[in-house]
Amino acid sequence: MSKLGSEKYSVQKPIIDYVQEPSAEYTAQNGARVFLKLGWEYISPDEALRLRGGETGMVFKEVFSDQLQKLNPDFKDSSMAEEIVKKIESVPSNIEGNFIVWEYLKGLKTVFVPGEKRERNIKLLDTENLDNNVFTLLMRLSLRTEAKPSGWTLSFSSMVFLFCSSKQNHPIK
Repeated sequence: MSKLGSEKYSVQKPIIDYVQEPSAEYTAQNGARVFLKLGWEYISPDEALRLRGGETGMVFKEVFSDQLQKLNPDFKDSSMAEEIVKKIESVPSNIEGNFIVWEYLKGLKTVFVPGEKRERNIKLLDTENLDNNVFTLLMRLSLRTEAKPSGWTLSFSSMVFLFCSSKQNHPIK
């Protein structure tokens, strides 16, 4: 029986290499060809920690602020981005918190725009032009919260949206 190597090289590295490829092509069972645009950016654990502002941060604050202003050009105030980051990072880590974040992702949440003296919906993800989004992959994200560390993490617009744990199928002896 051959040894496949460590989890990092037999499971995690292939995932990282795959999502960094520009695109992928698949053939469905019905013979239809499906093209996927990939091109995610790998962020090292040290760089992710820096971008998050420490182990308690869930958002790459600078990237998030830039993306928020890019996707919502009427919002020129970085304090609005900081307010949204605080709201997202303070959601409870339960099903209710998931629903709140889902509302942000769908563009259903609002922020007060002082110049207009009204609430406006915010956009965190451009569903019409995916090239306007930032997609990243992180390894070994750990948060100083009640959440457990993850094997690898997918995020967009610098906000974590999916935790995955990649484990080997069979232990290596």
